[in-house]
Amino acid sequence: MRLDSELVQKINSSKYVLGVTGSMSCGKSYACDQLEQIAKDSNIQVYKVNFDLMRRDILGTNPKYESARQSLEDVFGPQIRKSDNSIDRTILSQLIYYDSNAMAQYGAQLAPHLKQYLDCELTDRSGIILVEWALLVEDQLLDLVNYNVLLVTCTHNAQMNRLKDGDLSQNEIKKRIAAQLTNEQKRSEILLQQKEAQKNGMNGELHLFDTTNDPSTPNYESLFGKILSKVA
Repeated sequence: MRLDSELVQKINSSKYVLGVTGSMSCGKSYACDQLEQIAKDSNIQVYKVNFDLMRRDILGTNPKYESARQSLEDVFGPQIRKSDNSIDRTILSQLIYYDSNAMAQYGAQLAPHLKQYLDCELTDRSGIILVEWALLVEDQLLDLVNYNVLLVTCTHNAQMNRLKDGDLSQNEIKKRIAAQLTNEQKRSEILLQQKEAQKNGMNGELHLFDTTNDPSTPNYESLFGKILSKVA
């Protein structure tokens, strides 16, 4: 994808943060990978942040986030700790994925630490920053991506077909999907939060991308072009 050199320079000297979200197995990671490669091929600076990896680091043994792990233990009990003092994500998942109140408590405890982590990740970055975050809407943290969102969707049948060969049982899949907002609910909530943010001068953009029919490279290039039109 060839771009005018002045446009490339303009984008690389600015910072555009884009949250990439969507339900399970809708293609968030693949979309991020495709957009990252197209940006690199176009000489555009791009940086990708995976919120799941950030979350795992916080729940792991990084001493910087011991206070986050302690706050979770205070809420969910010492059984969530492993022998190395990290959080047992299997036990934690069993506690939060099937209980909306527990999920809300979990999100509230982790939110300030996630904000701190992301702030550190984005310091001195420029160009396009892709933040892959499955629970971006549920965590109520659209402000961290300046209300700019790419919502990656697919049909329910496509989603279930992609999940059937994974590690989760059909029952676990259904429960996890039920614990999240549907893509339509995510879209409605994003638009609502963007409308509220406009009152404070924040003009975020929502991009929709359906992966049901396995989009090709030209489809991703078209999406990238639409994103750039908002950056520049």
